[in-house]
Amino acid sequence: MGGMKKGFLSSVLLLGLAVTPSFAADLPIKAPVYAPPPPPSWTGFYVGGSLGARWTDSLGSVTSGFVGTAPNPPILIGGDNSLDSTAFRPSVFAGWNWQLARQFVLGIEGDAGWANNTATRFGSPYPSDLQVGTVTFPGPFPLGGSQNDSFSVHTTWDSSLRLRAGWLASPTMLLYATGGVAWLHLEAASSCATSLDPVTANCAPGNFFDGTLAPASISNSQTLIGWTIGGGVEVMLAPHWLARAEYRFADFGTATFTDVRINSGGAIGVPISEASPLSISYSLREATQIATVGLAYKFGD
Repeated sequence: MGGMKKGFLSSVLLLGLAVTPSFAADLPIKAPVYAPPPPPSWTGFYVGGSLGARWTDSLGSVTSGFVGTAPNPPILIGGDNSLDSTAFRPSVFAGWNWQLARQFVLGIEGDAGWANNTATRFGSPYPSDLQVGTVTFPGPFPLGGSQNDSFSVHTTWDSSLRLRAGWLASPTMLLYATGGVAWLHLEAASSCATSLDPVTANCAPGNFFDGTLAPASISNSQTLIGWTIGGGVEVMLAPHWLARAEYRFADFGTATFTDVRINSGGAIGVPISEASPLSISYSLREATQIATVGLAYKFGD
């Protein structure tokens, strides 16, 4: 009897061992937990380039002037004259971003660009034109009433150093505002004709002045400092590539220059001595608007 029990128990044990692997194989396998990749980081140094346009707003005005030692404001002081211009502007930029928490980014950025903004006004020998600003210097005073006289305003390079603050609308899209200090290089030039034609000449002998007015051309330049503010949108195309579109306004205040020309003889109807100066001071108020699209490479992960 005892032998039969032992045989029965052994048979049951062997059957259980045989069934267990098959039963275990039929159990469902638990899938691994999916971990989404971490969002891309905006922190790090970047460098890039951009293309766009610069609108230079120049507002000029003659502020004072005299012949010899006798001030003559009624003739020389003039109203404002617009000398605006638009030009293509390539630029480079570099900066550093710090991503704060999940949705905020702070940064610092510098850029430098170049554009050939030029506006030129020509003189006119017709007195009626002197009242509408179509003459050489800003305002109603020409160098001498010649259509070959000219006055030009030219801006070349600009740069800025700015702070940026942005909000991540999505892990790969940054909306930002920016502002800081800006620089702009300004050039201004006045030129009077030197031909002997009494209609087209001013600096030549015997035209408007008894003597010769010199130098015929005078150039001035100054690097202005001002402030800039703007904003834009930046998109992370890949972990290391950033595309952007940006707009900025900048105000550079007013630059003042003085042109002095020497007359080798006395002016008609003005009792002054030989080699008397003709002095004209003028101001230029400068502001710019810049719109660009750009591409940058960000270093680090």
